[in-house]
Amino acid sequence: MNTLKIPEHKINDFLNYCMVYADFKELANAGDMASLYKLMSQKSLVYRKNNGLD
Repeated sequence: MNTLKIPEHKINDFLNYCMVYADFKELANAGDMASLYKLMSQKSLVYRKNNGLD
C-alpha cells in the first residue's frame, strides 16, 4: 500500500473502508484490477484526509 500512502497498521481499516462501496465490490468480483486500483487510489485520498494521515 506504499503507492496509496496507507500506513501498514491502517491497511485493514482502509480495505474495510473501500469495501462498503458497491463499485469496489463490483470491480473486485469482475476481476478488473486496473479499475479497482484506480478506485482505491481515489478512496485513499479521502481516507488519508479523514484520518489525518497527510
